[in-house]
Amino acid sequence: MTKGIQTTYNTITDRLRREATLAAADREARPGGKYNHGYDDKNFDYIAALPEEFGGRYVLLEAIGTGSFSKVYRARDLHNDGALVALKVVKSKAEFMAQAQAEVELLQRLLRHDPHGRHHCTRLLDSFWHRGHQCLVFELLHGSLYELLDGHNFEGFNLSAVRKFAWHVLTALAFLARPEVDVIHADIKPENIMLVHPDYSVVQVIDFGSSCLGTQHMYTYIQSRFYRSPEIVLGINYTHAIDMWSLGCMLVELHSGEPLFPAANSFDHVCRMVGVLGMPPPDVIAGAPHRAKFFEPADDAAAPPPPPRLRRQRGAATAARGGDDPGHDRAMYELFADFVARMLDYRAECRITPAQALNHPFM
Repeated sequence: MTKGIQTTYNTITDRLRREATLAAADREARPGGKYNHGYDDKNFDYIAALPEEFGGRYVLLEAIGTGSFSKVYRARDLHNDGALVALKVVKSKAEFMAQAQAEVELLQRLLRHDPHGRHHCTRLLDSFWHRGHQCLVFELLHGSLYELLDGHNFEGFNLSAVRKFAWHVLTALAFLARPEVDVIHADIKPENIMLVHPDYSVVQVIDFGSSCLGTQHMYTYIQSRFYRSPEIVLGINYTHAIDMWSLGCMLVELHSGEPLFPAANSFDHVCRMVGVLGMPPPDVIAGAPHRAKFFEPADDAAAPPPPPRLRRQRGAATAARGGDDPGHDRAMYELFADFVARMLDYRAECRITPAQALNHPFM
């Protein structure tokens, strides 16, 4: 670092520290609050006095995301030339803190097996506690695929873009499925796939808050509803294959611009799956602990083949979106339809694996 750059950096760092100190002093001067000595609101979220210094190293600049379990801030790392990072502040509620601790352990596991982040999974840069809140630090990314869809008015992306996104997510899922890694993500959806750079199609899988080891299931009802696999809905024991189901749903949405199964509840979800894929095989229904919630005994008798709507949903029958563009002919849509259909097999053991999908002709 040259002397001029170093001087500029020191000036910026000193200013940020002064502003954070003044904000902290202002907070201390306020009357004591009801929650966590005045540091939290009623929802267990930390009330940040921006800019505020965390962990003696990071200065929070602005909130950039809010979830059920945490808030995410854009922050500067004062120990790394003021680099921008994403800092996740978990709610102080006991169950959320326990879940965050489990997430930290899983992220550290990923870091041991992929220290350089070559497999398109988010990397945990740091973790610490601040006034009763677990804090996690990540590389600052540039918007989710959901936000990208929104920016395109939910008109969807061409197959070339979908293929690139699929490659990176499959690379991540193949890594997670390795025996020595053995992590089920359990919440694959457009919101959890982030662009590494705003001008390129390289993405990372984020948010391992619902994840678990393949041999140690922590939760029984997981995955966001639109991307929830039959195993979870029907109460069947689950494996890494649930992530492939979610990916299949997501790829259709990325191309069409609309969720494949926009269900209002679990019953509606099953109805929508049957409407697109046909009835589950009899053995799947028979082995489902929750089958009585969704199926009559007569439903077990036969499983008709999937209706033509499955192929129409993929665009294979019409080569609709981008039909005149290179790579959007009927043959390519047939490959895309087969690619996704193999992810949406009711039988988890028959579902295509990430490694197999990476070698599919569509890719």
